[in-house]
Amino acid sequence: MHEIETTALQGIPTAIRLDHYGYVVPDLDQAVAFFTEVLGFELISLDHQPLAFSDNRLARWYDVHPRASARFAFVRYGRDTVELTEWHAPDQNTITPANSDLGGRHFAIAVADVDAAIAYLQAQPGVTVFEKSVWNFAYFSTPWGMTLQVVQPLNQ
Repeated sequence: MHEIETTALQGIPTAIRLDHYGYVVPDLDQAVAFFTEVLGFELISLDHQPLAFSDNRLARWYDVHPRASARFAFVRYGRDTVELTEWHAPDQNTITPANSDLGGRHFAIAVADVDAAIAYLQAQPGVTVFEKSVWNFAYFSTPWGMTLQVVQPLNQ
Protein backbone atom coordinates (compact mmCIF):
# COMPACT_ATOMS: atom_id res chain seq x y z
CA MET A 1 0.00 0.00 0.00
CA HIS A 2 1.41 3.36 -1.05
CA GLU A 3 0.88 6.30 1.28
CA ILE A 4 0.27 9.74 -0.14
CA GLU A 5 2.37 12.41 1.48
CA THR A 6 0.35 15.45 2.48
CA THR A 7 0.79 18.51 4.60
CA ALA A 8 -2.61 18.20 6.21
CA LEU A 9 -3.87 21.05 8.30
CA GLN A 10 -5.68 20.31 11.49
CA GLY A 11 -9.39 20.95 11.41
CA ILE A 12 -12.15 19.86 9.09
CA PRO A 13 -11.13 16.75 7.14
CA THR A 14 -10.83 17.38 3.38
CA ALA A 15 -11.25 21.17 3.74
CA ILE A 16 -9.48 22.93 0.87
CA ARG A 17 -10.29 26.68 1.07
CA LEU A 18 -12.83 29.28 2.07
CA ASP A 19 -15.68 29.30 -0.43
CA HIS A 20 -17.46 32.58 0.35
CA TYR A 21 -18.28 35.14 3.01
CA GLY A 22 -21.91 35.78 3.99
CA TYR A 23 -23.63 38.90 5.31
CA VAL A 24 -27.25 39.63 6.18
CA VAL A 25 -28.59 42.87 4.73
CA PRO A 26 -31.94 44.60 5.30
CA ASP A 27 -32.66 45.25 1.58
CA LEU A 28 -31.09 42.89 -0.94
CA ASP A 29 -31.68 45.10 -3.97
CA GLN A 30 -30.04 48.08 -2.23
CA ALA A 31 -27.08 45.94 -1.13
CA VAL A 32 -26.56 44.45 -4.60
CA ALA A 33 -26.69 47.93 -6.16
CA PHE A 34 -24.14 49.23 -3.63
CA PHE A 35 -21.78 46.29 -4.02
CA THR A 36 -21.88 46.39 -7.84
CA GLU A 37 -22.19 50.11 -8.57
CA VAL A 38 -20.14 51.63 -5.72
CA LEU A 39 -17.67 48.88 -4.75
CA GLY A 40 -17.24 47.33 -8.21
CA PHE A 41 -18.34 43.76 -7.48
CA GLU A 42 -19.71 41.53 -10.24
CA LEU A 43 -23.22 40.12 -9.75
CA ILE A 44 -23.19 36.33 -10.02
CA SER A 45 -26.79 35.54 -9.04
CA LEU A 46 -29.84 37.20 -7.48
CA ASP A 47 -33.04 35.62 -6.17
CA HIS A 48 -36.04 37.72 -7.12
CA GLN A 49 -38.53 35.72 -5.06
CA PRO A 50 -38.16 34.88 -1.35
CA LEU A 51 -37.27 31.31 -0.48
CA ALA A 52 -39.68 29.86 2.09
CA PHE A 53 -40.85 26.34 2.94
CA SER A 54 -43.79 25.08 4.98
CA ASP A 55 -41.85 22.04 6.25
CA ASN A 56 -39.34 23.89 8.49
CA ARG A 57 -36.57 23.23 5.97
CA LEU A 58 -34.96 26.67 6.48
CA ALA A 59 -35.02 26.12 10.25
CA ARG A 60 -33.20 22.82 9.79
CA TRP A 61 -30.69 24.17 7.27
CA TYR A 62 -29.95 27.59 8.78
CA ASP A 63 -31.13 27.39 12.42
CA VAL A 64 -33.66 30.20 11.89
CA HIS A 65 -37.31 30.66 12.87
CA PRO A 66 -39.56 28.05 11.15
CA ARG A 67 -41.52 30.84 9.40
CA ALA A 68 -38.42 32.61 8.08
CA SER A 69 -37.95 33.46 4.44
CA ALA A 70 -34.90 34.69 2.57
CA ARG A 71 -33.58 36.09 -0.69
CA PHE A 72 -29.98 35.51 -1.70
CA ALA A 73 -27.47 37.16 -4.01
CA PHE A 74 -23.87 36.30 -4.76
CA VAL A 75 -21.37 38.94 -5.84
CA ARG A 76 -17.73 38.48 -6.75
CA TYR A 77 -14.64 40.65 -6.41
CA GLY A 78 -11.72 39.02 -8.16
CA ARG A 79 -11.64 35.44 -6.85
CA ASP A 80 -13.61 36.25 -3.67
CA THR A 81 -17.35 35.69 -3.41
CA VAL A 82 -19.72 37.37 -0.99
CA GLU A 83 -23.21 36.04 -0.25
CA LEU A 84 -25.76 38.73 0.61
CA THR A 85 -28.96 37.52 2.27
CA GLU A 86 -32.16 39.38 3.07
CA TRP A 87 -33.89 37.43 5.85
CA HIS A 88 -37.40 37.96 7.19
CA ALA A 89 -38.25 36.16 10.43
CA PRO A 90 -40.65 36.86 13.31
CA ASP A 91 -37.79 36.80 15.84
CA GLN A 92 -35.21 38.71 13.76
CA ASN A 93 -32.82 41.08 15.53
CA THR A 94 -32.56 44.16 13.29
CA ILE A 95 -29.75 45.91 15.18
CA THR A 96 -26.48 45.89 13.26
CA PRO A 97 -23.62 44.78 15.53
CA ALA A 98 -20.76 47.19 16.13
CA ASN A 99 -17.22 46.03 15.43
CA SER A 100 -16.78 45.36 19.16
CA ASP A 101 -20.05 43.39 19.52
CA LEU A 102 -20.27 39.62 19.43
CA GLY A 103 -21.04 38.80 15.83
CA GLY A 104 -19.44 42.03 14.63
CA ARG A 105 -17.81 41.57 11.24
CA HIS A 106 -16.20 43.28 8.30
CA PHE A 107 -14.01 42.55 5.34
CA ALA A 108 -11.23 44.71 3.96
CA ILE A 109 -10.63 45.78 0.39
CA ALA A 110 -6.93 46.26 -0.42
CA VAL A 111 -6.26 49.50 -2.29
CA ALA A 112 -3.13 51.02 -3.82
CA ASP A 113 -3.99 54.51 -2.50
CA VAL A 114 -6.02 54.65 0.70
CA ASP A 115 -6.46 58.43 0.50
CA ALA A 116 -7.99 58.18 -3.00
CA ALA A 117 -10.27 55.37 -1.80
CA ILE A 118 -11.38 57.45 1.20
CA ALA A 119 -12.11 60.48 -1.00
CA TYR A 120 -14.17 58.29 -3.36
CA LEU A 121 -16.13 56.71 -0.51
CA GLN A 122 -16.79 60.08 1.16
CA ALA A 123 -18.45 61.23 -2.07
CA GLN A 124 -20.90 58.28 -2.08
CA PRO A 125 -24.43 58.99 -0.78
CA GLY A 126 -25.13 57.39 2.60
CA VAL A 127 -21.55 56.21 3.18
CA THR A 128 -19.83 57.22 6.42
CA VAL A 129 -16.04 57.05 6.47
CA PHE A 130 -14.38 56.87 9.87
CA GLU A 131 -11.06 58.46 10.70
CA LYS A 132 -8.06 57.08 8.83
CA SER A 133 -5.69 55.04 10.98
CA VAL A 134 -1.97 55.73 11.24
CA TRP A 135 -1.54 52.22 9.76
CA ASN A 136 -3.10 53.30 6.44
CA PHE A 137 -6.61 51.91 6.72
CA ALA A 138 -10.07 53.31 7.24
CA TYR A 139 -13.36 51.73 8.17
CA PHE A 140 -16.56 52.89 6.50
CA SER A 141 -20.22 52.02 6.75
CA THR A 142 -22.69 51.39 3.97
CA PRO A 143 -26.00 53.26 3.78
CA TRP A 144 -27.62 50.47 5.88
CA GLY A 145 -24.84 50.38 8.50
CA MET A 146 -22.66 47.45 7.41
CA THR A 147 -19.02 48.07 8.33
CA LEU A 148 -16.28 47.52 5.75
CA GLN A 149 -12.65 48.59 5.49
CA VAL A 150 -10.20 49.85 2.90
CA VAL A 151 -6.55 49.14 3.61
CA GLN A 152 -3.33 50.01 1.85
CA PRO A 153 -1.01 47.03 2.32
CA LEU A 154 2.37 47.79 3.86
CA ASN A 155 4.22 46.27 0.92
CA GLN A 156 2.85 48.89 -1.50
